[in-house]
Amino acid sequence: MAMNNTFYAVCATVALWTLMVVFYWKTFGSVDLATSSRRPTGRGTDTADRTRPPSVGSGTRHSLIEERWPERQLDFTAPRNGTHTVHYIWCAKDKDVFLFQHYLSVYSAVRLVKPLRVIIHYKSMPVTDNNYNEWYQMLKDEIPGLEHKPLPEVTCGSRDLLELSLTFLERGGGVVLGRNVIVTRAPSRTTSSLSFHFSGSSDKTEGVVFATGNLPAARKKESVERILNAKPECVSVETYNARSLSAPCVTLNTSRLFPLDVINASSPFAELARWLFYGQRGVMAARPDPAHLIPRITHYVRFQSGGLYQELHFNHYLSILSSLYVAGFERVYLHVDFVPRGRWWRDLVRENITLVWLDKPLSVYQIKVNVIQHQSDIARFLLVYKYGGVYQDLDVLWATRIPDSTLAYPAVVAVDGTLANMPERFNNGVFMARRDNVWVQSVIESSRRYRDDLWSYNSAIVTYRMYELHPKHVLVDRRLQVICHADRTCCPRWLNATHCAITNQRTAATAGQSQPPHWRDGVLSYHVVLVKPHPSLASPDTVKKRTDMFAELARTILVKSGRQHLLK
Repeated sequence: MAMNNTFYAVCATVALWTLMVVFYWKTFGSVDLATSSRRPTGRGTDTADRTRPPSVGSGTRHSLIEERWPERQLDFTAPRNGTHTVHYIWCAKDKDVFLFQHYLSVYSAVRLVKPLRVIIHYKSMPVTDNNYNEWYQMLKDEIPGLEHKPLPEVTCGSRDLLELSLTFLERGGGVVLGRNVIVTRAPSRTTSSLSFHFSGSSDKTEGVVFATGNLPAARKKESVERILNAKPECVSVETYNARSLSAPCVTLNTSRLFPLDVINASSPFAELARWLFYGQRGVMAARPDPAHLIPRITHYVRFQSGGLYQELHFNHYLSILSSLYVAGFERVYLHVDFVPRGRWWRDLVRENITLVWLDKPLSVYQIKVNVIQHQSDIARFLLVYKYGGVYQDLDVLWATRIPDSTLAYPAVVAVDGTLANMPERFNNGVFMARRDNVWVQSVIESSRRYRDDLWSYNSAIVTYRMYELHPKHVLVDRRLQVICHADRTCCPRWLNATHCAITNQRTAATAGQSQPPHWRDGVLSYHVVLVKPHPSLASPDTVKKRTDMFAELARTILVKSGRQHLLK
C-alpha cells in the first residue's frame, strides 16, 4: 500500500509540473532551451532576427560568413602555397587615417584567399580618428591573424619599396597588396608561380603580387623589372563599371567612399564592394513585413537632475497629445525617476498614459556614465529593444499619423545632417523598431566602447555606423522627423543632407519647383531642439495669437485632442 501511495504521489507531481510548463509556454511564448531565456513571439517582434547567429559584440559583424563567389575566390578544396599570408603595404604619412577604401582593400585579399595571417607593414601606424573612421579598429576586431611590422627607412611609392615588398615572399610566397588597391579575383591554379597586376601610376606599389611558392632573392630584381615594364591592368572605379569587369584590380584614390555609396547601388563595383564588406552581393535595403508591425506604443524617458525637469511644461503636454491624437499611438509610456507635476500633467492623467519608474543607468558595460543625456540614450535603446515601439523626446510634435507602411519595417530612423568626414549622422530623438531588432542590439553592444566625454559620438555617429553594418534591419526615413534648431530654422533632409530652410509656412523652393512644398507635406514629426520652448509653444495664449508654423501645428494638436477650449 505504501508503495502504491508513493507511485501515485510521483505521478501527481509529474503531472503538475507538466501542466505548469504547458501554462508557461502558452502564456509567455516559446522558450529557447539552449540559452534558457524567453524569446518573445507574435506581433512586433523582429522575426527576421530570430535565427541570427549569436552576437559578436562591440557592434562588429560576422565577417567570416559570406556567400561564395567561385568566379573570384580560390576553390579551397585543398591547401595551396602562397595563400596563407597577405602583406598589406601601409606606407603613409604620420597620423594618416585608415579609411573605408583601405578597409575594402584589405578585405579584398581576405575574401579571395582566406589568409591565416594579414601583416600590416607600416611606416606610421594606421590610425582611427576617434570619430567616424574606425575602420582600422574594425579590422583588429574581425581578423584573427592581424599583425603589424614596421617598415625600414624607405620612400613611399618608390622602386626600393617595391623591391623590399618582394622580400616578404621569399619564404612560402603569399600576397602583397598596395594600400589603395582592391584585388578582384584570385589567381587560378594554372597561373604561374609569380603573377602581378599594377596600375602603372607613379606609386610603384599600387598593385598586387601573388607568389605561389618561395620567391628566390636572386630573382627579386628581375621581378621588379618585369613589374615596372608590364602593361597596366588595374583600373579606376569608373572604368570598372563601364567596361572592365574582368580587370584583376581596382585602384581607389579617393577619400569619399562610404558604405552608403554601395548599399543599394546597382553598379558592378557596388556589387563587388558589398561582397567585400557584407559578404553578400545583393542590395542591402530593409524590407517591410506587413504581418509584423512595430507596436503602436511610444516611450519617453525623462530623468531629473537636482530637482530639474520635474514639471511638465506646455510644449511637453503638446508632444504627448500629438502622440495619442495625431501619430495614432495606442499607449504612451513615460519612464521617469520622479513624479511629474504641474497643471499640464494633471490634465493628462485621464489619457492612455502609463507612468513607469526607471532609475538612471549609471554605467554601461562597466563604463561609468555621468552625463544625464547619455543616461537617457542608453535607457531608450534598451527599452525599445525590450518592448519594441517608438522612442521620442518630449520636444517632438507629430504632424501626421504614422502609416502602417512605415511600421512594417524592422526599424526606422532619421538623419541629422552630415559631418566633414562622414556621409551622414543620425538623430535618435525619434526612432522606432520591433523588439529584438538587430540594429538596436548593435547600438547597445557598441556601448562596450562608450564615450561619455563626447556629446554626440554615441547617439549620432555610432548609431549611423551600426546602420552601415546592418542596413537590412533599419530604414532611413528622411521625413520621420524634421529637426528645428535654436535659430528657429528647420531642416528638411529629404531635399539634401545640409538643407535647413523651413522658417515659417513653406520650405525654400528647390530646382524645378514652381511652388515650394507646404511645411507639413509628408512630414511625420517636428523635433524642436531648443533649450527653452519655442515662443509659439510656450502657452495656449501664444498658440492662439501667433501665426507661424509651430502655432498652426499646436492648434491642430489641440483640436484633434478635443481641447479647443484652450484656444478660446
